[in-house]
Amino acid sequence: ARGDEDLSRLIEAAWSLGCRLDAWTDVFDFDKWKQAMEMTGLDAAGYAEREYPVEAQLPWDNIHSGVSKEYLQKEYQNALSAQFTSDCRKECHACGLKCSFTGSGDEQHSTLTEQLSPLRGEQQAETPSVKVRFRFSKTGNARYLSHLELTTALIRAMRRASFPFRYSRGFSSVPIMSFGPALRVGIAGLREYLDAELLASFDPEAGQELLNSTLPEGIHVSNIAFLSGKEKSLDSFINRYVYDIKYSAGLSAEGFLDKEDIPAQRNSRFYNLKDMVEDIKQLDGTTFQVTLRDLAETKVKPAEIFMEIFGVPIDDLEVTRLVMFGWDGAGWKEPMEGERIWAAKF
Repeated sequence: ARGDEDLSRLIEAAWSLGCRLDAWTDVFDFDKWKQAMEMTGLDAAGYAEREYPVEAQLPWDNIHSGVSKEYLQKEYQNALSAQFTSDCRKECHACGLKCSFTGSGDEQHSTLTEQLSPLRGEQQAETPSVKVRFRFSKTGNARYLSHLELTTALIRAMRRASFPFRYSRGFSSVPIMSFGPALRVGIAGLREYLDAELLASFDPEAGQELLNSTLPEGIHVSNIAFLSGKEKSLDSFINRYVYDIKYSAGLSAEGFLDKEDIPAQRNSRFYNLKDMVEDIKQLDGTTFQVTLRDLAETKVKPAEIFMEIFGVPIDDLEVTRLVMFGWDGAGWKEPMEGERIWAAKF
């Protein structure tokens, strides 16, 4: 937190000396870091012991959160003098953010409290709730978000859109929600799914429009619909996937197609990896469309299968999950088709 761009030279020098995973004390080697300091002429102690005046230019000042530095300096002085800053929902303190709420006084405070304050505990328990399913896409630079980062981005966007979450019980309550099969980092998805439990006052159409206005670039919700009945979870229902795979240098699946069986083992389970590949279509010289299917409890791992098919590491491929299906007893169905929710019953 105290470093600036000059520390990049120190970090690179330490890396060249073999420093890896240095957050773990059992692999941390301070002698290598001291050698890196000598190589670069940088004194880490100077960074650690430096005192910053309030008006100093800080390394992270180029990051603009919307809140002005002057306001933060004023709040710092208020904290030192133990002065209380009133709720900005009652009185604007000109922090630099452009709040979308107009009005003043009690009217503004009442509106914001109603929209932003979640019901918790007994008050929430008395409020009826509904289960809803979201269909969304994850494309562009958003494909590089991990599943945890994607979850965080969606929850934060829903909070900004004032979604009426139902929260779990307990000391650290969280929104009740569950996702479909997770995407590997670097893989895009056009029809991904999320289930959430919301309080009964939720309006799907208005909620979708508001949510899309708060989501980061690359994540877009295309539909929200109510669930009815006792459905299986998305992860239990979905077991068939269609992927689009591109590689600029060209791809070939001939070697894979010539094999009758590809024995594989995962933990104590033995299976034929080729049974997971339901269909392979070559769209052009650089693009294939592959349909994969889970084998009972053995889930599909695209990295493992695509390496076997094409002989190219998945990180070198441009992969997009186009669609997912589950079996409803009569045929393959998407988890959401129009306004109707498909899910096999228990």
